[in-house]
Amino acid sequence: MFFKFFIKEQFNTVIELGTGNGGFTLYIAEKCNEMKADFYTFDIRQIINAASLKKLKQFGGTFFKEDTNKTDRVKNFIKDSGRILILNDGDKITSFNIYGPLLKPGDYMFIHDYYYKEPSIFDGVATWDDFENGIKKQPRNFFSFAPFVVNAAFSIEIYLKTIHKLYGKHIKGHKLSTLYKSLNEECKLIISQIAEETRHLYKIEKDKGFEYYLSELDNAFVQWRYIYEGSNERIHFLPTIYVMQVLDKTCVQIKTMNKNITT
Repeated sequence: MFFKFFIKEQFNTVIELGTGNGGFTLYIAEKCNEMKADFYTFDIRQIINAASLKKLKQFGGTFFKEDTNKTDRVKNFIKDSGRILILNDGDKITSFNIYGPLLKPGDYMFIHDYYYKEPSIFDGVATWDDFENGIKKQPRNFFSFAPFVVNAAFSIEIYLKTIHKLYGKHIKGHKLSTLYKSLNEECKLIISQIAEETRHLYKIEKDKGFEYYLSELDNAFVQWRYIYEGSNERIHFLPTIYVMQVLDKTCVQIKTMNKNITT
C-alpha cells in the first residue's frame, strides 16, 4: 500500500528522520532508487552498521549523523528539492512543529509508531534511554519491558514469514514454533549453523538453544499485550535478542544466496 502511494505521488525527495538500525531505511532507499528520487536519512546516533551503510550508498541514499532539530539541512531540502515526503520516526512532536509549517502543497509528512496519551503501558518504550536503563539493565522496568516483548515477538513472526517468502512460499498463522517447523530443511540448517555460531554472545545454556527460546515466545505477542489481565509466561531478555539476531542473519544470508522474494 505504501509503495502504491509512493508511485502515485512521484516525490522528488524522501527524508527519513530516525534511521535506527536501518531496516526500513534500506527498503525506502531501494524504492527511491527505483523511482529516481533522492533519499536522505538522519539520526542523532549511528546505530546502522557498516554493511547497511554500504548498501544504502549503493541505492544512492545518504546518511547524516545529525540532530535534525538543530540543523537547517532538512529545512533547505524542503525549500529546494521539489516534492518532499518526510518519514518522521524521530522526535515526532518537535519535528512536526518544526517542519510541518514549512511543507509546500504536495508535500507529505508521515508520523509512524506513535502513541499519544494512551492509558497503556505501551507508552513506555520511546527513547534510547528507556532501552538502556529500563530494559537492558537489571532490575528491568516492567513498563518498558512489556512493549519490548510484544515488539520482539511480532518482529520474529515477520522474520520467519520473510524467510518463507524468500523461498517463494506465502504462509499464514502467528504461532512462532509452527512457522519455524514449516520451513524447509535447507533453511533450518542455515538457522542452526548461525544459532550455534552466535550462542556464546548471548550466554545461551548448553542444554537450551534457538528452538527452545523460540517456543518460549510462542504466545508472547498476545499474552504480553494483555499482561494487565494477569496471564503471562516468563521471558528471557538476552535469549530473545538472540532469536531475533539469528533470524536477521538468516534473512541476510539467504538473500545473498540469490533467493528471490516472490511478489
